[in-house]
Amino acid sequence: MRRWKKILLVAVSGVLVVGGGAAAAVRSFVRSIPDRLVDSQIRRQYSTPSYQGARPPDLSPFAAELGAVSDAQLSAWDSQIAGADIRGLREQMAAGRLTAEQLTLYYLKRIEKYDSGKLRAVLTVNPDALTTARDKDRERAAATPGLGAMHGIPVLLKDNIATGDRMPTTAGVAALRDARSGRDAFIVARLREAGAIILGKTNLSEWSYYMDSEAPSGFSVLGGQTRSPYGKYDVGGSSSGSAVAASARLAAVTVGAETTGSLIYPASQNSVFALHPSIGLLSGDRIIPISGAVDTAGPIGRTVPDLAVLLNGLRGPGATGADAEAARSLATTDFTTFLSPGGLGGLRVGVLPSGAPRKGDQEIKDKAVANLKAAGAVVKDVSFPEDEVTFVSDTHGDVLLHDFRRDVDSYLAETGAPVASLAEVIAFNKQDLANRAPWGQKLLEEALGDPGPDNAAESRTRARAAIDSTLRDNQVDILLSLANNDSIVYAHAGYPAISVPAGYRASGEPLGLTLIGGYLDDGRLIRAAYDYEQRFKPRKDPVL
Repeated sequence: MRRWKKILLVAVSGVLVVGGGAAAAVRSFVRSIPDRLVDSQIRRQYSTPSYQGARPPDLSPFAAELGAVSDAQLSAWDSQIAGADIRGLREQMAAGRLTAEQLTLYYLKRIEKYDSGKLRAVLTVNPDALTTARDKDRERAAATPGLGAMHGIPVLLKDNIATGDRMPTTAGVAALRDARSGRDAFIVARLREAGAIILGKTNLSEWSYYMDSEAPSGFSVLGGQTRSPYGKYDVGGSSSGSAVAASARLAAVTVGAETTGSLIYPASQNSVFALHPSIGLLSGDRIIPISGAVDTAGPIGRTVPDLAVLLNGLRGPGATGADAEAARSLATTDFTTFLSPGGLGGLRVGVLPSGAPRKGDQEIKDKAVANLKAAGAVVKDVSFPEDEVTFVSDTHGDVLLHDFRRDVDSYLAETGAPVASLAEVIAFNKQDLANRAPWGQKLLEEALGDPGPDNAAESRTRARAAIDSTLRDNQVDILLSLANNDSIVYAHAGYPAISVPAGYRASGEPLGLTLIGGYLDDGRLIRAAYDYEQRFKPRKDPVL
């Protein structure tokens, strides 16, 4: 029964997804009722139970500076900053037309105006953000050698990514409300080396949507319910705060993390670009886990060039294990070299089936396929081998259940958290369930039981076989899917996927394409997405 509950949940959650290559019965069942599931998800997102303990971002350290920013000044900054990507912002700073302090204050003002009590995408603001920005300006003024490619660029992090500063790392849960890591996660250290300003932490589905099946996506007990900037729509998977923050321009770029679908689905729902990188390319050090076998962080942004620059800032030889060794060939790759025109010309694209998509989805997909053909891509219909994906979908829940307790306990012990184990987290919540776990904690409790078999290695083998054989047997370079339909396959394979805004349903709700590549084909996906973006300009900013 547990697996079927998860299948119903995950069809719209973006975390535990049964997608287009699942067993025929499961695929038909899940995809025949997506609108009802989505409507249920939206109802829950707008019916948060009454509880105490939500913590709005504290902007008081910047009260004087924010109070001095007039509407006219904010509008002027909007005109100057809104259309610029990271490279454009750095050019403005180099030319003296913009400072890191101004840029940081601009995003803080937008958080104050559009997010606090409204979108609820930002959970915590770094109290030292403006101080760090002023330091960056002094370094630039002094012509300090070796300034990084993200020097002075404000970044928001999903709040399961640890920082060694004055901000806690909470996963949105009450038990970790004041938990501090003591040091940066490896990817955060890399961002600081690149010159980035850590602006704050974003809200997320609590425990990366491994709290309770009844909880809506985008809810955490500390941050409340994240909302879509486009309207009353499903906000997407557990990196919803990061996707909304990027879409609403609350930071230059954001960082999310995914188990299955948690980058790709919220990116699709909030009309931004996101990359699920090849497993092993980014270190999982000091990231609160669900499953060390499947989890990965990834970049989110409003443009493909921003993804490439941010990916450069995140990657490095910090990951460990067999996957990291395999991915080491990309450890020094400059992903901006893939930002060249013509990436779709001659590219062979295999289009995966959509089953029974939501109303309007097929029209958007058909338009995207027509665009690909117009750009010179060779397009054909393909499908995954049923047996391989059946195994992956059938064992998916067991893989996460097996890993969750072990990996969470390891993280809590390593960081000296206020609670030492998952069992202590559950006991802490039970002392005041109404305020600490208002939607329940059934998934946490299930994880304390028998972990069952460890199927992670075979699941990866079978998922990789599904993608590899589909690419090889159909003689295609990449695969095309919609939103999170096939997240379960690429995620267990550890293969790269990129979400590209594709269009908007009649209601205005966004929908994204997902391009899936073979292992370490991250650059190829960036090249294809960049060409698509440049040719067809598929993204529209939300009206806040």
